[in-house]
Formats: sequence, C-alpha cells, structure tokens
Amino acid sequence: AMLQLRQMMGIRDSLIAGQVITGWDQVRKGTGTRKKILVILNYRHAFNRGFPIPGSSRILHNSAYWIFQHDSSRVANVLLNTIGLDNQESPYLIQEGRWDAAMKGVGKQGMGFNFPGSPFGKDSLDIWTMPSPFHYQDVFSGYVYYRPFEEHRTMEGIRGYIDPLFREEVVRRIQLIGIVNREFGSKMEAMKRAIEGDTPYLNIPEPRPYFGLDQLKSQRARWEH
Repeated sequence: AMLQLRQMMGIRDSLIAGQVITGWDQVRKGTGTRKKILVILNYRHAFNRGFPIPGSSRILHNSAYWIFQHDSSRVANVLLNTIGLDNQESPYLIQEGRWDAAMKGVGKQGMGFNFPGSPFGKDSLDIWTMPSPFHYQDVFSGYVYYRPFEEHRTMEGIRGYIDPLFREEVVRRIQLIGIVNREFGSKMEAMKRAIEGDTPYLNIPEPRPYFGLDQLKSQRARWEH
C-alpha cells in the first residue's frame, strides 16, 4: 500500500489534471449556457510546461501542462501576484521587487494583462528556484496584480474544519503523508498537535501577513523613486 501511495505521489499532477478535465468536460457537455470553469492551483502545479529536473533525465510535468494538452485553444493560466520562497523557505519578491515597485509606482491594483507583448512576460521565471530556460510568458498566459503584498494574508485554520467525526480521518491522512513524503515529517507532527484538544487550533481562523514582511518591503524599496 505504501509503494502504491509513493507511486501516486509521483503522478499526482496528472491525477489532479484528470479530475479537472473530467469536471470541465461535464460542464461543456451540460445544458448550462456558460461553458467555463475556474481552477485554482498552488505554485508549480499551475505551470503549463514540463520542467527538466536537474541531475536527472526526468521531466516534471505539472497539472496545467496536462490540462493544456487536453485543449490548449480553450485554456489560459493566470499568475496572481504573490511572493516566492527560496530553497531555505525565505520569502523574496519576483524580479527582486521590480514588479511590485512598478505597480506601486502607477498606483493601481485589481488589474491584469497578458504576458505575451508585455515586458513582464520576457523576464526569467524566477519564482521557480531551479534552473530553467523559461520566461514568464512561456509558462503563464497572463498576470493579475490583485493587491500589494503587505495587504495579503496567509490563513491558518478554518472554522469548524475538524469536528469529532473528522478528527480521526485527519490523523490518518497526516500519517499517510508523513510515510509517503518523509521530508514533511516535522510539519506533520506539528499538525497533529494542532488538531488535539477540545478546540483544535486548525478550527480557529488566523490571518497573518507574510513572514519577513520588512525584508520584502526593503526589496521593493530598492526600485522606488
């Protein structure tokens, strides 16, 4: 069973894409007038290219890659303004803060544009920390600048997420993830503690600004005039 789980982790992007494609096809074949769906994917899963893995002959095919393969003429993937995390999980701004400084300079938010034909699209894909030949326009159709990063909030906890009936299932899932992907071991132990007690921590919504906010502001300030 553990071998099967590890194998599934290796192909999880195609499994995610398969679920999306199935739902999308159902919408397109249905009786509704709108034949569109919105899919929110985290980080690299939204990249529409296959990425070479350094030191390996393997190619990492992300979920959006498989979705684009299904019908690229009807698909667009859009990057929502965000921050990056380096290999030590320290936060950084895209293009060393130039993008965020430009948006702050024009004083606009809630705006979007296509990457092709934009100077932003020609910048190297630095949100991916491994070496790659790609630029943003190679990997994303467009970009949305929603709000400046200091107004973003990371949320831990959902009210009513873990009730007594669901707690045992959450523990089971945590144990499976820890076995399949050992690098998450310490995080899984912290999550176990977060669901213990009469009022599990994960039941308490707690919005927080990004970690290292002052560092991010300094990166942007380098380019402000």
